[in-house]
Amino acid sequence: MEQRTPEWLEFRKSKIGASDAPVIMGVSTWKTALQLWEEKLSPSLKNDENQSMKRGNELEPEALRKFEELTGYLMSPKVLIHPSINWMIASMDGMEIEGKTAVEIKCPGKIDHECALDGQIPEKYIPQLQHQIEVSGLQKIYYFSYAITSWKVLEVSRDDNYIINLLKKESEFFDLITKKEPPKETDRDIQEINSPEWEELSRKWLYLSEKSNEIEQERERVKKNLLKIANQRSSKGNGLSVTKILRKGAVDYTLIPQLQGVDIEPYRKPPIETWRISG
Repeated sequence: MEQRTPEWLEFRKSKIGASDAPVIMGVSTWKTALQLWEEKLSPSLKNDENQSMKRGNELEPEALRKFEELTGYLMSPKVLIHPSINWMIASMDGMEIEGKTAVEIKCPGKIDHECALDGQIPEKYIPQLQHQIEVSGLQKIYYFSYAITSWKVLEVSRDDNYIINLLKKESEFFDLITKKEPPKETDRDIQEINSPEWEELSRKWLYLSEKSNEIEQERERVKKNLLKIANQRSSKGNGLSVTKILRKGAVDYTLIPQLQGVDIEPYRKPPIETWRISG
């Protein structure tokens, strides 16, 4: 399967890929877990590469050739599926022809490249690399930071303790996708708006909310007095009716013997979007 094609994008939507790992582990600088969850459940395909990512993708073949020149390996891109976890995949920038090793290529910005030149891997790439190691079954892979005039090859070893935690977090996230249940919203998911239009409308909303609360409290007081006068009976007078309404109680599915032990989540309808505005 060729990377970045419509078929590849569709395939990735139902899986957890290596580039998803930093998001799920909370170290991604590009998106949050909630944004990733929304992308996975979106009906439309999306290739959300920005300008720096586009530049990196364009330089990748050149970087791969340089890596081969430096190491003597013969590499080619490859998409892998975990041998026992079918939702876990990895798109390898380069894998040795006999599957002995692999490389993750980055053509990053100045800060991340300097980090590599100093012999360190930026924190935000560690989950991706350990994810690739787990999917590929390798004990180590290479991280190659490339900037045309300078480059650095770093060896990354398998970290079993890290991978245990990674698998736990990814499994929980995949479960949320299956259940169509969103992860918790974080501060990064909340945008700050300071426009004049927002200021004016927010001021109006807070004023109306205050008045609405006052009116609702008065309505409840009048309602109690009306029911008291009506002596809990359906009544009418002066253009007003008081009617008793009995509704069936909600079904407690946990009490139905036939449903004991049955996973009802696959039968749940898609989430209903509602909005709460608060001061």
